[in-house]
Amino acid sequence: IMGTVREQHPCRAWLVRMLCFQPRECPENANCSNASVQNGRLAGVFRRDVSEENSAVILHILRRSEWEDARLRGEYRPLSLDAEGFIHCSTVGQAIATANIFFSAASDLLLLQIDESKLTAELKFEVPINADDARPGTPFPHVHGPLNLDAVVAVIEFPCEVDGSFKLPVSIRDFAS
Repeated sequence: IMGTVREQHPCRAWLVRMLCFQPRECPENANCSNASVQNGRLAGVFRRDVSEENSAVILHILRRSEWEDARLRGEYRPLSLDAEGFIHCSTVGQAIATANIFFSAASDLLLLQIDESKLTAELKFEVPINADDARPGTPFPHVHGPLNLDAVVAVIEFPCEVDGSFKLPVSIRDFAS
Protein backbone atom coordinates (compact mmCIF):
# COMPACT_ATOMS: atom_id res chain seq x y z
CA ILE A 1 0.00 0.00 0.00
CA MET A 2 1.46 3.32 -1.01
CA GLY A 3 0.71 6.77 0.31
CA THR A 4 1.93 10.14 1.37
CA VAL A 5 1.76 11.19 5.00
CA ARG A 6 -0.94 13.94 5.29
CA GLU A 7 -1.45 16.26 8.27
CA GLN A 8 -5.04 15.14 8.90
CA HIS A 9 -4.26 11.42 9.14
CA PRO A 10 -5.48 9.92 12.46
CA CYS A 11 -2.03 8.47 13.16
CA ARG A 12 -0.17 11.70 12.38
CA ALA A 13 1.46 11.91 15.82
CA TRP A 14 2.83 8.38 15.50
CA LEU A 15 4.08 9.08 11.99
CA VAL A 16 5.78 12.26 13.11
CA ARG A 17 7.67 10.34 15.81
CA MET A 18 8.65 7.61 13.33
CA LEU A 19 9.53 9.74 10.32
CA CYS A 20 10.85 13.05 11.61
CA PHE A 21 14.12 13.79 13.31
CA GLN A 22 13.64 17.35 14.52
CA PRO A 23 10.33 18.59 15.93
CA ARG A 24 10.43 21.74 13.80
CA GLU A 25 10.31 19.58 10.65
CA CYS A 26 7.11 17.77 11.44
CA PRO A 27 4.42 20.23 10.27
CA GLU A 28 6.20 20.87 6.99
CA ASN A 29 7.38 17.34 6.17
CA ALA A 30 4.97 14.82 7.64
CA ASN A 31 2.02 14.60 5.27
CA CYS A 32 0.08 11.36 4.91
CA SER A 33 -2.82 9.72 3.11
CA ASN A 34 -3.81 6.31 1.88
CA ALA A 35 -1.92 4.59 4.68
CA SER A 36 -3.47 1.52 6.18
CA VAL A 37 -3.59 0.89 9.88
CA GLN A 38 -3.37 -2.69 11.09
CA ASN A 39 -3.46 -3.48 14.82
CA GLY A 40 -2.59 0.10 15.65
CA ARG A 41 0.43 0.15 13.34
CA LEU A 42 0.81 1.73 9.96
CA ALA A 43 1.65 -0.59 7.12
CA GLY A 44 2.75 0.09 3.60
CA VAL A 45 4.98 2.59 1.89
CA PHE A 46 5.44 6.11 3.21
CA ARG A 47 6.95 9.07 1.43
CA ARG A 48 8.05 12.24 3.09
CA ASP A 49 8.00 15.50 1.17
CA VAL A 50 11.36 17.21 1.63
CA SER A 51 12.08 20.80 0.68
CA GLU A 52 15.52 22.34 0.16
CA GLU A 53 15.01 24.56 3.21
CA ASN A 54 13.99 21.75 5.50
CA SER A 55 15.69 18.53 4.46
CA ALA A 56 15.96 15.39 6.52
CA VAL A 57 18.67 12.78 6.77
CA ILE A 58 18.76 9.03 6.65
CA LEU A 59 21.68 6.74 7.48
CA HIS A 60 23.28 3.76 5.82
CA ILE A 61 25.74 1.37 7.51
CA LEU A 62 28.53 -0.08 5.40
CA ARG A 63 32.10 -1.34 5.55
CA ARG A 64 34.94 1.05 4.79
CA SER A 65 35.98 -1.04 1.75
CA GLU A 66 32.46 -0.69 0.28
CA TRP A 67 32.65 3.10 0.63
CA GLU A 68 36.10 3.20 -0.97
CA ASP A 69 34.77 1.14 -3.91
CA ALA A 70 31.80 3.49 -4.28
CA ARG A 71 34.08 6.51 -4.38
CA LEU A 72 36.11 4.91 -7.16
CA ARG A 73 32.97 4.05 -9.18
CA GLY A 74 31.24 7.37 -8.56
CA GLU A 75 28.08 5.78 -7.07
CA TYR A 76 27.15 3.27 -4.41
CA ARG A 77 25.52 0.01 -5.56
CA PRO A 78 25.46 -2.60 -2.78
CA LEU A 79 24.44 -6.19 -3.42
CA SER A 80 20.99 -5.48 -1.93
CA LEU A 81 20.21 -3.14 -4.82
CA ASP A 82 20.42 -5.98 -7.34
CA ALA A 83 19.02 -8.66 -5.02
CA GLU A 84 16.11 -6.69 -3.50
CA GLY A 85 15.79 -3.60 -5.65
CA PHE A 86 16.80 -1.07 -3.01
CA ILE A 87 19.47 0.09 -0.57
CA HIS A 88 18.59 -0.50 3.09
CA CYS A 89 18.78 2.65 5.21
CA SER A 90 17.67 3.69 8.68
CA THR A 91 16.40 6.81 10.33
CA VAL A 92 18.62 8.23 13.04
CA GLY A 93 16.33 6.63 15.61
CA GLN A 94 16.58 3.19 13.92
CA ALA A 95 20.33 3.06 13.23
CA ILE A 96 21.52 1.62 16.55
CA ALA A 97 18.98 -1.22 16.59
CA THR A 98 19.84 -1.99 12.96
CA ALA A 99 23.56 -2.04 13.75
CA ASN A 100 23.08 -4.25 16.81
CA ILE A 101 20.88 -6.73 14.91
CA PHE A 102 22.82 -7.01 11.65
CA PHE A 103 26.37 -5.83 12.43
CA SER A 104 27.04 -6.90 16.03
CA ALA A 105 30.78 -6.81 16.82
CA ALA A 106 31.65 -5.84 13.23
CA SER A 107 34.66 -3.60 12.83
CA ASP A 108 35.62 -1.11 10.16
CA LEU A 109 32.07 0.24 9.75
CA LEU A 110 31.01 3.67 8.57
CA LEU A 111 27.72 5.53 8.74
CA LEU A 112 26.71 7.48 5.66
CA GLN A 113 24.62 10.52 6.50
CA ILE A 114 22.40 11.04 3.45
CA ASP A 115 20.44 14.20 2.66
CA GLU A 116 17.08 13.02 1.34
CA SER A 117 16.61 16.14 -0.78
CA LYS A 118 19.77 15.34 -2.78
CA LEU A 119 18.87 11.77 -3.72
CA THR A 120 18.42 11.12 -7.43
CA ALA A 121 16.85 7.69 -6.82
CA GLU A 122 13.39 7.29 -5.33
CA LEU A 123 13.16 7.08 -1.53
CA LYS A 124 10.35 5.05 0.03
CA PHE A 125 9.59 4.25 3.64
CA GLU A 126 8.63 0.57 3.62
CA VAL A 127 7.75 -2.01 6.23
CA PRO A 128 10.08 -5.06 6.23
CA ILE A 129 8.49 -8.11 4.65
CA ASN A 130 10.69 -10.56 6.55
CA ALA A 131 8.52 -12.22 9.20
CA ASP A 132 11.61 -12.74 11.39
CA ASP A 133 12.37 -9.02 11.61
CA ALA A 134 12.48 -7.88 15.23
CA ARG A 135 10.77 -4.61 14.27
CA PRO A 136 7.58 -5.61 12.43
CA GLY A 137 5.37 -2.80 11.18
CA THR A 138 8.11 -0.18 11.36
CA PRO A 139 8.73 1.67 8.08
CA PHE A 140 12.38 1.95 7.04
CA PRO A 141 13.87 4.22 4.38
CA HIS A 142 14.81 2.37 1.19
CA VAL A 143 16.65 4.02 -1.70
CA HIS A 144 15.33 2.45 -4.93
CA GLY A 145 18.37 2.96 -7.13
CA PRO A 146 22.08 3.67 -6.88
CA LEU A 147 23.13 6.18 -4.24
CA ASN A 148 24.55 9.30 -5.84
CA LEU A 149 27.58 10.29 -3.78
CA ASP A 150 26.71 14.00 -3.65
CA ALA A 151 23.72 13.06 -1.47
CA VAL A 152 26.16 11.84 1.20
CA VAL A 153 26.75 14.83 3.45
CA ALA A 154 28.92 13.06 6.03
CA VAL A 155 30.86 9.83 6.40
CA ILE A 156 31.13 8.94 10.08
CA GLU A 157 33.32 6.36 11.81
CA PHE A 158 31.06 3.76 13.44
CA PRO A 159 33.10 1.59 15.82
CA CYS A 160 31.48 -1.01 18.03
CA GLU A 161 31.83 -0.97 21.79
CA VAL A 162 33.94 -3.53 23.69
CA ASP A 163 30.85 -5.76 24.08
CA GLY A 164 30.15 -5.64 20.32
CA SER A 165 27.19 -3.26 20.55
CA PHE A 166 26.90 0.19 19.01
CA LYS A 167 26.21 3.72 20.24
CA LEU A 168 25.07 6.65 18.17
CA PRO A 169 28.12 8.77 17.27
CA VAL A 170 28.21 12.18 18.92
CA SER A 171 28.25 13.93 15.53
CA ILE A 172 24.68 12.77 14.72
CA ARG A 173 23.04 12.66 18.16
CA ASP A 174 21.43 16.06 17.59
CA PHE A 175 19.34 14.58 14.77
CA ALA A 176 17.87 11.98 17.14
CA SER A 177 16.06 14.49 19.32
